[in-house]
Order: sequence, then structure tokens, then C-alpha cells
Amino acid sequence: MPQSLFSLEIDLSDNLIINIDNREYLKRTVEIYFERNLLKSVDKTFLENIPMMNHVNLKQNRITTLAKEIQNLHPDMFLFHQTEIVCECSSEWIKIWREIKHANSSFEFRCRAENGHGIVIELFSFIDLVCETEQPDNSAIITGFLVLLSILSFVLTAIIFIHFELLILGTKLRRKTNKDWNRDMFISFDEENIEVFIFIQKILKPNLIRKGYKVFSSDDMLDGQSRDLKDEHNVQVEPRDVIIVLSDNFDKPKNINDKCWVLTEFDYCWKKFIRLHIRNLITLNFDSLSSSDISNRKLKAVKRICPSVLVPDRRHEVLTRFETILGSPIRKHAFN
Repeated sequence: MPQSLFSLEIDLSDNLIINIDNREYLKRTVEIYFERNLLKSVDKTFLENIPMMNHVNLKQNRITTLAKEIQNLHPDMFLFHQTEIVCECSSEWIKIWREIKHANSSFEFRCRAENGHGIVIELFSFIDLVCETEQPDNSAIITGFLVLLSILSFVLTAIIFIHFELLILGTKLRRKTNKDWNRDMFISFDEENIEVFIFIQKILKPNLIRKGYKVFSSDDMLDGQSRDLKDEHNVQVEPRDVIIVLSDNFDKPKNINDKCWVLTEFDYCWKKFIRLHIRNLITLNFDSLSSSDISNRKLKAVKRICPSVLVPDRRHEVLTRFETILGSPIRKHAFN
């Protein structure tokens, strides 16, 4: 076929053609005649290579299959007349294509009925065959949706699991100086644990006071107080930082009907922390407790996210670590 810049009309009738080759000239062809050949199919490669085509004559061939890409084109482009395509459920889409595109009846398409006779496909009743409507392959969409659902489920679970951790981080980002602070720190601990009591009273508290920190602790509250941090003069204590001492069984009341005062104090301080009245919550891990040893979800989060000091040997070096975390004491004139 000679090269040409002009549109082409090609007649290939009566040539015993079995296949339509994907030739470059087809892109410039507006009409092509394959009448009275031996073609058995109209392939996707041919349909995608005829951008200028207006008419394809395929009469008197042996067409048994059509590529479904033909649905992108108008039926009136093709003249089939009788084909060897069987009138069965797998060819119902051809009828639907022609009906949707309003095919001209003069460009009829005949399929072969069970009795061997040709019948115009629009007149054939596929209902009698009880055909199932072909469904698109949605497996990729369903798989993608399930993956997305799994990711969302994981993210939501993670958010729920680390809800308090996120709350702590958000609070730290909004942290600001509170001029109402009247103590450097409040130390909450289990007063009935003798080892802890001695460590706080004999080592930690005296040394912090000697360094210039103003300290308030659980044992400074009068008996019968509701653990709302008031001193001996019934004045509200506003600590800059809170130290929660984690020790064996610190979160379990000694008697069934008693309150766990450490957790009561912690809940009070947690609310103050979230409202930005407390700068930091610090854990002093006296007995090397792990997160699994702590039942309170909020306190677990504090142990994970906030500063923590481990004191397995009760040594004085812990004071240096506290000084690093606490920074300088509040200036005396800042106290009420």
C-alpha cells in the first residue's frame, strides 16, 4: 500500500482474507470493504487503529467473535448482515449496544439461532434464555476497599489505644507559664509504703528543698482532706510540676472500702494538667514497674510520654536527674 497524506477508501473484497492485519494505512482510512472474505473475528487492535473510519463492510464473512471495544464506536459504522455469532447469553451485549446507540435497521446484525437460521439480533428474545446480566469485575475495587477499611480500622484502633498519649502531646504543645503557681512541685506517693515514705521524707524532699524548690507532698495534707491539694492553712496549692511515685501496689487500696489516694490525687492533677494549670506530670518509678503493672490508662500514657525517673537503687543521683527535668525553681516573689 503506497504512503499517502490523504484519507483512503480501500476495497479488499474477494481476497480470502482470514485476519485483519494492523497496518499503518488504516489510521487514514475512512471506508474499507472486506466483503466476501473469510474473517472470523473483529479484533481490539483493528478497532483501536481506525480513528477516521466511517464505514466498514463485513458482509458475507464468517464472523464468530467481536471484541467488546466495538461498543466505543457506533453500530452504523459496520455492515455485518449475517454472522456466525450464536444467539446466546454471551452475545446479548451486542443487542444492548445496538439498542443503546440506536442502530439504523438498514445496518442490521444477524446472529444464528438454535435452528441454524439467522435472525436480527434486536428481534431475538434473550429473556427466554434466562441470561444473567454480566457484572463488571469489581475484585480490584473490593480488594482496594477492604485494604482501605483495614487501614482505617487500624488507625482508629491506634487512635483509641493512644488517645491519652495524643492528649498529653497536644497539651504539651499548648503549654504556657502559669502565674498562679505557688509550689514548684507536688509529690504524690503511697504513704503506707514504708520504703517509699522514708525515701521521700529522708532523701528526695529534703534535698529538693535544699536546692531551693518549694515542695508539697501527700503527707502534708491533713487527715480527712478530699485530696484537692490544700495546705495546712487551707490554701489551694498550685504546683508547677507533679511527681507521681510508682511503687508496688500503689494503685490498690489497702481495704476494699477504702479509696486509692494516689489515683485520687492523680485524677485531680490530670484534670489540672489538661487545663494547662500544671506544666508537667513526672513519674518516679520506685520499683521498676512496667506499663502492664499499671491499671490506670491515663497513668500508663503519662509513664510512656512524660518524663520518667527510674530509682531501682534509691541513690542520691536521682536528684541530679530531677534538677535537669524540673529546671530552676520558681522565683520566690512569684509565690502567693
